[in-house]
Amino acid sequence: MKVRLIPVVLVALLMTLLVAAIFLQSDNNNSDEIIIDSSENFSVFGFTWDNQPAYRYEVYNKNGAVVINETVRSQPHIEYIFENTLLSIIRGVGTNAFLCQYYDIDRDLFSETFHSPTVADHGNVVYMTISEGNLKLVVRDIFDESKFYKEFGLDFSPTAVPSNALINADYLDETSLTITYFSGENYEIKSTTLSLN
Repeated sequence: MKVRLIPVVLVALLMTLLVAAIFLQSDNNNSDEIIIDSSENFSVFGFTWDNQPAYRYEVYNKNGAVVINETVRSQPHIEYIFENTLLSIIRGVGTNAFLCQYYDIDRDLFSETFHSPTVADHGNVVYMTISEGNLKLVVRDIFDESKFYKEFGLDFSPTAVPSNALINADYLDETSLTITYFSGENYEIKSTTLSLN
């Protein structure tokens, strides 16, 4: 199952604005927490802190123990992916930019934090990065880059946020990834299929 993260971020942004509006109606500097979202493996709480919306989230392992407890200013969006075996934890950090970390519930294992990944599928994550001064597409194992890591240097358009150069990424199968991206100085839209072998 593939996961498109850009629409998820937009929904999370709208939820943040809604919750912020609720919090800003309060005259208190700080307020009690309210539950915004919860499931067996996570909870997201909202509250005001110094007259500003704030959020706290907890992630639980398969035994119910808290494995992470963080307080943040932007509302996190947490959802199950890969047939409910992984959690995707997304936090917005600006226009079209977000941080994403994955948690493997069965293995009790967190990934590193990725900047604006485009898709996660077949155990890999796809994202843009700047390497040696150039934009590159990275496809790697979510938890261990020594298992799989591949960079693709195409004629990506220069963008302020590297992920904005990539329009779409879809797996055809475990070994083929089709991408649509902005190319060159004129931002021409191109598509290509990349071999992951």
